[in-house]
Amino acid sequence: MDKAVATPGGLESISAALASGRGAGILSNNSSEAIVRYLKNTGLLGQITPVVGRKYARPDLMKPNTFPFHTALLGTERKAAETLYIGDSLSDIEVARAVGAPVVGFANKPGKAQLFVNAGASLIAEEMTEFADSLPANYFDSLLGRPSQLNNN
Repeated sequence: MDKAVATPGGLESISAALASGRGAGILSNNSSEAIVRYLKNTGLLGQITPVVGRKYARPDLMKPNTFPFHTALLGTERKAAETLYIGDSLSDIEVARAVGAPVVGFANKPGKAQLFVNAGASLIAEEMTEFADSLPANYFDSLLGRPSQLNNN
């Protein structure tokens, strides 16, 4: 069952985040074991941390519950507002809003963009390549309370 296929632009986006020094983590309602297996298969195991998956036999602790997000922040020196959360589900947008993290809604299917806007997403992206292209230029810094480095003239 190691047949997960990366979203086009996903691996490039992770690489851009890592190369920029920002780091990358994974917060998922999938099992941690499946995530770790995928990271091992892509050569990213050990580079992406934290990795937080669903807690066994505890569906009540899955997103949009804030438990996984707070668990992901343990051991880091970051606050929720200092992280940029990228999510492709309504529960992703809801959990980010609940903890005060800026969130980009990855609207990879029709109808998601408006759903995410209505739920309070900070930005919407329809292609994962948008992240790979924007991360090196510090585009998202303004969402994190830092001046953006992009020239928006």
